[in-house]
Amino acid sequence: MWETITGKEIYHVTPNSTINALAISPDGNYLIIAGCNRPDTISHCKKGSVIILDSTTGKEVAHVVHDGIVTAVAISLDSKYVVSGSSDNTARVSSIATGEEVSHINHDSVVNTVSFSPDGKYVVSGSNDLVVRVWEVTTGREFARITHLDSISIARFSPDNKLIASGSADGIIQVWSWDSEELIAKTCLRVSRNLTRIEWKQYINDALPYQAICPNLSLDIEYITVIAQDSLSNTNDVHRIEIALNKAQTELLKIKTINDSFAESIIIVRKAISQYVISEVSAGRIKSALELLEQADQSNISIDDKYALNAICWFGSLNGFERDVLEYCDANVNLNPSTGNYYDSRGLARALTGDYQGAILDFQYYVDDNSADSVLIEQRKQWIEQLKKGINPFTSDVLESLNSQ
Repeated sequence: MWETITGKEIYHVTPNSTINALAISPDGNYLIIAGCNRPDTISHCKKGSVIILDSTTGKEVAHVVHDGIVTAVAISLDSKYVVSGSSDNTARVSSIATGEEVSHINHDSVVNTVSFSPDGKYVVSGSNDLVVRVWEVTTGREFARITHLDSISIARFSPDNKLIASGSADGIIQVWSWDSEELIAKTCLRVSRNLTRIEWKQYINDALPYQAICPNLSLDIEYITVIAQDSLSNTNDVHRIEIALNKAQTELLKIKTINDSFAESIIIVRKAISQYVISEVSAGRIKSALELLEQADQSNISIDDKYALNAICWFGSLNGFERDVLEYCDANVNLNPSTGNYYDSRGLARALTGDYQGAILDFQYYVDDNSADSVLIEQRKQWIEQLKKGINPFTSDVLESLNSQ
């Protein structure tokens, strides 16, 4: 080690090794030397090491051992990490302070070049396997790769982290964008759809859950059906059903033509919601059922199951939610205009919300329908007479009685 201005030697070290690479940390505190440990000849070198020295004294601070010659080293801009490439086909990130490994990546041949990104988050490594890999410092997770026609001799990041330049024995220098978000954005402008589930499994595998890589494009329609089926098998889990609703809503906005598969998935979602509503109403959880129906409305998914609509209309009215359920009462009558029972349920909601004239018409339809029990018909006739006099027949005792029927 010597002074740059005077050329005066400060100290020297004599490691019992062949030195193939060295680096000085940006903060000036460390000197890194790397190569082959105590070889008889270079061809017999079986171990390689990275020796981390205090740049002021030349004393060893820590060291890193490879199972082959160390061919390249680099230090992160914050002087916390050293990355080393080796003939053991690995590149390793280690702590400068301790020498402990932080992460590594495997190549299929000798690693010739390593470098940190300016922000210190990534490493680029190049190998005789013809591949340049970009990977995360803290995890070793690979983010991008590019291939040459021959061994990689050098690879470096641009100052803004967005580009990588790589050179090879093929005589070609490639400059390429590696940023995953930028690559995804460019790809999504060129394709018309996301991967199907089969394609996802083939190219990415199931270790990463199926998802929309391009958020502006539709998911695989069959996947929506799977979600719907899942919600149907878990009708007591409102969160699963809401997930299905949200997915369906998103896809409805993207898909211009609803094909048979997607239509089937919507039918399944509707069935799941209907079963959930009936289950919640039966258990007296009217508010929970109403919250799910509201979520369905927001997702542009209308419920057309007559039993679910009638259940929420009738029991919702009996339990103080008459104003909330009236729209579902109306929907059921509109969908089933010849069924007296649904007029009867709406009549109750109308009466409780002060629409006595509407209630009279609905109860009268029920009476004229002639399909109900005579006792129930007589009861409705009495309600009609009271409503005509401006009297609300639905006292708390009557409501309690109806609720227990």
